[in-house]
Amino acid sequence: MRYGKGVILTLITKGIALPIGIISSVITARYLGPSGRGVLALLVVIQGFALQFGALGFNASITYFISRERTATSAIVMTAAAAGLAAGMVIAVGLGLVAWINPGILLGQVDSRYLFVFLIAIPFSFLHQLLQNVFIARQAIVEFNLLDLTVRVLQLFAYAFVLVYLGLSTYEAVLALVAVTVVAGLLYLLRSLRYVHRPVSFDRARFGAMIRYGLRTYIAGLFMFLAIRVNLFLINLLLGEHDSGVYSVALQISDLVYLIPTTLGLMLFPKVSEDEAGSVQLTVKAFRSTFILMVTVAVGIVLVGQPLIVLLYGEKFLGAVGPLYALTPGIVFLSLVMILNNDLAGRGLPAVVIIAPAVGAIVNASLNLLLLHTWGILASAVSSSVAHFVMLLILLGWFMRRVRVSPALLFVPRRDDFDWRALRS
Repeated sequence: MRYGKGVILTLITKGIALPIGIISSVITARYLGPSGRGVLALLVVIQGFALQFGALGFNASITYFISRERTATSAIVMTAAAAGLAAGMVIAVGLGLVAWINPGILLGQVDSRYLFVFLIAIPFSFLHQLLQNVFIARQAIVEFNLLDLTVRVLQLFAYAFVLVYLGLSTYEAVLALVAVTVVAGLLYLLRSLRYVHRPVSFDRARFGAMIRYGLRTYIAGLFMFLAIRVNLFLINLLLGEHDSGVYSVALQISDLVYLIPTTLGLMLFPKVSEDEAGSVQLTVKAFRSTFILMVTVAVGIVLVGQPLIVLLYGEKFLGAVGPLYALTPGIVFLSLVMILNNDLAGRGLPAVVIIAPAVGAIVNASLNLLLLHTWGILASAVSSSVAHFVMLLILLGWFMRRVRVSPALLFVPRRDDFDWRALRS
């Protein structure tokens, strides 16, 4: 499928998924309050850490190697499924041991029983995370989007059933999250097995190449995750679950906004992997389009952020307004980082992909530790925006030197940027 058509189809799907995600977020916020919402947010962050630590970069390896050699799909699917389940179980056991020995390290004051239940979902979240890349690499964009939308709808119905219909509480909401994660993992496994057409023997050379490439993405992804998500951990540990619940609303809104650059980058990665030299202009256009779109979105956030939070979440979440505004510049910066990261992933992952998020993570964590007690959760949002800007500067400088493009080509709008028909190319 052509890049533009894939982007449009995926954006339409994300547009449908956007209100679904908002409704799910509103249900958990209104029925659980800041503390219950904070528990769910913390578990999702722990899940993200587990995926970053345990996936060993296999998610990017799957896309990269299938895009370059489609005949290897059968072997890669089976390798990814086995590695995902094994890594997920090891990570789940490891997290359980840490929580049993010293629960405060991971959870602060949050009851450890939530985590012990949630650990059941970790291996299945690995299946989901890894195998979705099979559909991206094979450019099965329709199925990729249908599966994603199905999981989101299941999550909404699970929360609505448990919290609205049954009137239950945080523990049951966690069980609902676990159930949906298990179903999602199995669904992705069943659908990806259709690409396995013959008995597969272990290919040591290909596995080694995937590990080497994956480890670079693993390190880069880990630093990126820290640069983006360490805030919620620090808020929970230093300020408590109430503040982390309030801050999670600002994060939820920013995460929904990131659907746009995530889509543009996701569709870009396999295109660059297939043709590094010929994809430069595609990356430049994707970067410029993302800049235009995200500046527009940022202005919208500033205009409607406060009434939107009050309308959706209630006045008890008004404390999220300031952090959301402070996150807004960082939303633009990180969106552009996503485009550059996907391009560079397709070019074999140069060292700058690791250096930039490592510096960003250090900047973010340092500013949080210095300012969190003084400014509260507003400091965390400011720290994120500064860290995202630093990452963008590092990546942008390297990219412009490598492919020889000017800042004007990346940032100055052109007429065809506003012509949707041009996206068909």
